[in-house]
Amino acid sequence: MLAIVFILRAMALFEEYSEAANTVVAFYTLSLQSCVGSQYAPPSLEWLGQRWFSAPPDLRIAMRVVFEATLGQVGDQDAMKLAEKWQQHPTNVRKDSISVQNVAAQARTAVLTLATNHTALFMSTLCLDVLNPPSLEHRRSVMQIIAFLIRKRRNILQPNLPRLMEAVVKSLDPNSNANREAVLDTATEIMGFVVKHFPTVDFHMNTQRLAVGTNEGAVVMYDLKTAIRLYVLEGHTRQLAACSFSPDGRRLVTLSLVDQTVLIWKVGSSFASFFNPGAPPRQGHSGSEPFKTLEFHIGSEADMTAEETLDLVKFEWVADRSVKTLGIIYSDIGTSPLYVLNGIWPSSGPLPPQEDIIGGISAIVWAITLLPLLKYVAISLFFGTREGEGGSFALFQGLYPASDPDHDADRILTGESESRVPLSNHSTRRTFKEKIRFPLLLWALFGTALTMSDGVLTPAVSITSAVSGIAVAKPSVSSDIVPISIAFILALFLVQQFGTSKLAFTFAPIAFLWFLLLMGTGIYNTTYFPGIFRAFDPSRAIMLFVRTKNYDLLSGILLAVTGCEAMFANLGQFNASSIRLSFCFLTYPALLLAYLGQGARLIHDGEAALDNVFYRTIPGPVNGALYWIMFIFAVLATLIASQAMITATFSLTQQVINLKSLPPIRMVHTSETIQGQVYVPAVNWILMIITIILVAVFDNLSNLTNAYGFAVATVMLSTSGLLAIQMFFVKKWPIIVPILFFLVWGFLDGLFWGASLKKVPHGAWVPLMMGCILEGIMVLWTWGKRLEDKFDGKNRMNLRHFIGVNPSSGKSSRRQSGFSTPIQAVQDEDDEYEPPQSLFLVEKSGSHDPEPNDATITVRKDLARIPVCAFFYKIAQGQGVPHTFVARVAPEDRYIVNKARSLEGLYGVTYYIGFREEFDVKVNEVVDKIVQLERATNPNAAPVVEEIRAVSKDATHVAPHYHVMAKPVHTGFAAPILNYLRKFFIEDLYRRLATMFPETANWQTSSDK
Repeated sequence: MLAIVFILRAMALFEEYSEAANTVVAFYTLSLQSCVGSQYAPPSLEWLGQRWFSAPPDLRIAMRVVFEATLGQVGDQDAMKLAEKWQQHPTNVRKDSISVQNVAAQARTAVLTLATNHTALFMSTLCLDVLNPPSLEHRRSVMQIIAFLIRKRRNILQPNLPRLMEAVVKSLDPNSNANREAVLDTATEIMGFVVKHFPTVDFHMNTQRLAVGTNEGAVVMYDLKTAIRLYVLEGHTRQLAACSFSPDGRRLVTLSLVDQTVLIWKVGSSFASFFNPGAPPRQGHSGSEPFKTLEFHIGSEADMTAEETLDLVKFEWVADRSVKTLGIIYSDIGTSPLYVLNGIWPSSGPLPPQEDIIGGISAIVWAITLLPLLKYVAISLFFGTREGEGGSFALFQGLYPASDPDHDADRILTGESESRVPLSNHSTRRTFKEKIRFPLLLWALFGTALTMSDGVLTPAVSITSAVSGIAVAKPSVSSDIVPISIAFILALFLVQQFGTSKLAFTFAPIAFLWFLLLMGTGIYNTTYFPGIFRAFDPSRAIMLFVRTKNYDLLSGILLAVTGCEAMFANLGQFNASSIRLSFCFLTYPALLLAYLGQGARLIHDGEAALDNVFYRTIPGPVNGALYWIMFIFAVLATLIASQAMITATFSLTQQVINLKSLPPIRMVHTSETIQGQVYVPAVNWILMIITIILVAVFDNLSNLTNAYGFAVATVMLSTSGLLAIQMFFVKKWPIIVPILFFLVWGFLDGLFWGASLKKVPHGAWVPLMMGCILEGIMVLWTWGKRLEDKFDGKNRMNLRHFIGVNPSSGKSSRRQSGFSTPIQAVQDEDDEYEPPQSLFLVEKSGSHDPEPNDATITVRKDLARIPVCAFFYKIAQGQGVPHTFVARVAPEDRYIVNKARSLEGLYGVTYYIGFREEFDVKVNEVVDKIVQLERATNPNAAPVVEEIRAVSKDATHVAPHYHVMAKPVHTGFAAPILNYLRKFFIEDLYRRLATMFPETANWQTSSDK
């Protein structure tokens, strides 16, 4: 090879042979290995290096070409071995004279030349000199060279970063202060510059942890305090684009544009790390998988620089969201002290004895501990969907996750399939899990419907309770409580259009101060009767019911845990960690202290506090400054509490629509980064109208609280059952675990549900009625959509199944008959395929053969080709319009165009939009993509492009629509009744709903289309 390269380099000196000679040199040095295969033996770099200095100048040039080309194909380990041999190889070559005056400049130039021309070998040598230096002074000098290289030629360090950073970290020897201090400044400079300019390396100051991404997609974690490598996180399969620590250092985000994934890792200290310091923290449920995986669509972002990528991808960490959760999630349960004690002991009843008050407070304390704290915060938040959604319907989705959209099935019309392909292929044998699917769906939908009804009851109950404080201080305005409450409700629903994130930032400080006020007043009130702390003894709660035998007290205690489901339903708006953090460290202690304080004051003040326990137990005089401060914050907190359930209702609506269990009403995404934050205008206005009606009709607050409690209890019972089933079928836990779970929490939920069921005649019929109406609508829509999708899946066809192609005159002689099947047309495309002269439509086939042919066609209608531009839209199998996981899609990635080979002039277009974008197909952009495709695939595209440009000036848009009819069933004597009911539900109800809420409602563009 060296001889060939030498001769070719000599030939390259002649201008007429230069280009050809260099091409052959490139082939021998770069491509010969791929041609020869496994028998190829590369040139010996050691042999070339040893003879480098002794060779004549002309041969040295050829040796350098071969050396550099071979060095570029050497792996890291071989380069390290070569560097070790290179250091040990003696040389007697006399160094060129160096001018004393320019020694520094010439040395720097020499170093840069070496690094640029021999990067892999040079960097390996430097790393070895840092790890195994002959002296401390030598290590410091080498690290100064590395710092100099980083400042001048940092791009050459990119492939060698993992090896370089490992050498720098290990140079910080913690066992020798002298060695550490000698290189500390230089090492700090190197790491600071690398972290600043290379996104694949990040450093967390407080924990002294360094994360270094490798070219293979792994992340190596170092501890700079001990100068050791801790562990390796392996999740990506391709090179990383960036990694970043969370502000608290407990999470690490890694991004790979090639894999199109974002991984979130736990990297903070854990209990297990004390026993096994070098082991990585346990991540997901399997331990080794990433804590969380997010996939996203990448188009032009794949060509971005690392800095542009970091600007594009934004992460919101737990500490930030924990503040927001106060304003959205916990404000509902946080306002329950306004009405709970009066819900247990109405103002119109007698004053309870001291032991009953302690028992009631004990029941409240343990209800909050067992349900919100343990059941929801500690357990339920682990059971969200793949998209991070929560709630009863999310549990059903976890049991029966939606299959990934089959885009090939969606392209049956214009694809290359040879036969009909059904959209689903269910096994004929049904498992127990499949048998209980429909009953569980009904149960999940009922729980979801009642949670949505909470969005009506929460504003009605909480706002009215807060505003009633005016009557305590100013009895003369007690008749104006309802109008004032309605005014607040109107204002609340009008601001929903601004979005969850903005509202959360506005409400969070208010909720934070509200919880501090509850905590402060609770601590002060407990001084009136310190014996109230006996309520922490659960036997006091049990003895209350043994002594009074009053089962109805549970319906009042139930009000203390309202808002539990909001924590779970709002999981898609925030995340589990932020919800746990804010509840455990602020909400839970504030609520306990508030109830303990109210109980102490009720024992101390007696009848004077019974008419309105919350406002009568505020420290100070009734008209004092603290009273009005608490009143203002109570009103604001109830508005925020109402916001919690409204937000949860929006989230649930999005879930149900995405699973095709509710008509596709309009949704507005209000966040650029979180797909789960939505605003649903129609739901917002319906909730507002019903809430105002309830406040105006239910002038008795106790009746409203009865209605409220029934909805909460039913949803909690629904969640317990679905959680137990998912523990067994999804988490694969031993059967004893879900059984014990349901025995404990199902029993507790059943107690509350039984007590609230007795209140149906006294107001609980309201949520029951609303839930049944919503349940009926959702069941009808789910059933109709499944029948429609089943019919659609069985009847989807490719164009070649119903349109035939008559052969051209030049090709008919090679065919057996004058008829050409579409299959033959495609098979003959490799042999100078000419466009067909005419087409025909198969209106009726004599058999079930999917391919029309001469033997099966009974009715054949010739078709005329008309030059026209028409857009035929189709309903995809996926969730409506194919959204991506990004808010906005770059214009160049919006349309993916494929040419349908079945017929000339037909194209398949996939339209991608972000979840913040409106549907708007630009004809000129689609035509540009088609023209680009034609020019790339057709050498004679000029006349075709001209025709496409001409006809596309006036485009027609055709949207699909189903006219649904009931198919008769034959089931014996009951057939007439069943057919009548099917026709009523399908044609009179479902078809009318489908006409009012078509799936193409979000596809509307300008009015002329």
